[in-house]
Amino acid sequence: MFSRKCKVDQDYKTELGSIFQTPEEVRTPVSANVKGEVPHWLRGSLLRVGSNMFEVGEDRYNHWFDGLALLLRFNISEGGVTFQSQYLRSDTYKKSLEANRIILSEAGTRAPPDPCKSIFQRIFSCYTDNKDAKTDNNAISWVQLGEDFYVYGESTRIKRVDKNSLDDLNQKFDLSKYIALHTSTAHPHQTVNGDTYNMGSNLALKSSYKIVKIPTPNPGCDDPLKDASVVCSIPVSKFHPSYYHSFGMSENYFLFTEQSLVINLMKLKTRNITNSSIMDCFEFRKDQPTRFIVVNRDTGEILPIKYTTIPFFMFHHINTYEEDGHLVADVCGYIDGNAFPHLYLNRLRKGIVPKGPQPWRFVLPLTVDQSSPIGTECVQLSNMTASAVKKGDNSLYCMYEPLIDYELELPRINYDHYNTKPYRYAYGMGRLFQDLVKMDIEQKTYKLWHEEHCFASEPVFVPAPDAKQEDEGVVLSAVTTSQESKQAFLLILDAQSFTEIARAEVPSDVPVSVHGMFARDQ
Repeated sequence: MFSRKCKVDQDYKTELGSIFQTPEEVRTPVSANVKGEVPHWLRGSLLRVGSNMFEVGEDRYNHWFDGLALLLRFNISEGGVTFQSQYLRSDTYKKSLEANRIILSEAGTRAPPDPCKSIFQRIFSCYTDNKDAKTDNNAISWVQLGEDFYVYGESTRIKRVDKNSLDDLNQKFDLSKYIALHTSTAHPHQTVNGDTYNMGSNLALKSSYKIVKIPTPNPGCDDPLKDASVVCSIPVSKFHPSYYHSFGMSENYFLFTEQSLVINLMKLKTRNITNSSIMDCFEFRKDQPTRFIVVNRDTGEILPIKYTTIPFFMFHHINTYEEDGHLVADVCGYIDGNAFPHLYLNRLRKGIVPKGPQPWRFVLPLTVDQSSPIGTECVQLSNMTASAVKKGDNSLYCMYEPLIDYELELPRINYDHYNTKPYRYAYGMGRLFQDLVKMDIEQKTYKLWHEEHCFASEPVFVPAPDAKQEDEGVVLSAVTTSQESKQAFLLILDAQSFTEIARAEVPSDVPVSVHGMFARDQ
């Protein structure tokens, strides 16, 4: 019934392992069988992207994040649903398929050495900046800039894509052309006027993190990044810079989390000689506290307060907002640095489910009373239990407040109306695609959606028109199954009750994916 392109069958004997296979693309939209009733107001496209091609010729990618990018689209109109998918025709994809092998290295996979290059050429490449050797396999997120749609990875390059056909428009734009950066996040923040803010790292002898503003591009703009400017440059606190995947933004501040997972620059620089991947250069410093840096959005000035907390790791901020002189920051926190190694495909295909993060709340006072004694509790919000204890002049040690006693990853909120503002609800994934979670922060409770043999991708909240309540709308999730007899489907949940109101079953592969967005029909 389903065509699953699987190279070595014995790798996929577990239920979890069965979802990490290379699917065929579905370039012509297929109609889904809708069960239930799709809300009449829900019109648009759920756009998703993920790492889904895990083999090229005889070569295999090692890590879930490394596979070649697959674009997915569920189009919803007049109660009906269609599905289509297409591999991103990146330069990485085209070169690899033409050579029938992995050509460019990804985060967890080192490309086999080019047989045409000598050991001396590989050593020389450590000291040159070869842009052609950088992947453009953007498999993390979709972002709208102005009228156009782009897919992002963690490099400085973005790719313009037609959101209806999923065609790669062969237009690639590079932020490093205008600002000295080697990386940028796939989770920029956007304001109501369409401006975009992002963060990236400059990796050098004196590395730095930069917050960048990208103004709303004009229609027909030849390069959406050309007017990018640096809002603030943050020096790295130690020699080795931190890895980060996202950052926080409130109405008046940016929040950067310099966490304890660092990039060993010496290993990074010599990886061509040692034949190491980028992830081989990551080190979790369990004795290095995590540091929060707060930046004024208007002036770009770094607040003088030194905020530190326990060593931890995270991918995602949930939301950041201000309340009575405090910055409230909610994150999905891992107590150690094992998130990356636990997502290697050889582990996942054996059915080893890694322990996920839990939602934590940090509260950062924006001022410190210099006359207060050491040891003073500086959080003055009676409705929160997070702490920030004075350790010295302008120095606070912070401890988080757990929000719920359950896993939450790939978090989403009612972003358009509640990002940077006080909020109550968040949605996410639990137990590596096995559960969908709705978190009620006010009550510290949660609701689950779970179905046997089903694996649900990141939930995307879509608010109802003229909604009066924060959670008035629907939650969309692309669900794949581990059973050949059961079709994959688009799941539509009522966001308030977190119960199913409809599903659209698809007669083709719908693989798990990382992030996505809902693009409303105009």
